[in-house]
Amino acid sequence: MVKKCPVLLNNSAVTVFKYDDITVQAPSINRDANYVNVLFDKDHFYTIVDDNYEEESRTEELATAKKKKSEKKTTKEEVETEASVHKSAEYSE
Repeated sequence: MVKKCPVLLNNSAVTVFKYDDITVQAPSINRDANYVNVLFDKDHFYTIVDDNYEEESRTEELATAKKKKSEKKTTKEEVETEASVHKSAEYSE
């Protein structure tokens, strides 16, 4: 749910706003503002969003991000270790 929240402090380092009775500190929004639109999701994350933000687009974005498969990346040490195992197996036969 997106909610309009008053800004308590806004400088080059942080932006502090009040969401209901909770004071939240976020990274700087780099602009002067008396209010910010804040999205609070079920995982207890506060996100400052644009005025024209649509909530449905965020849920679709999260759904597609979860579908991506992660590739296994091997390190140089793993390849060298695996190669030495294969060499020692050849000599033992």
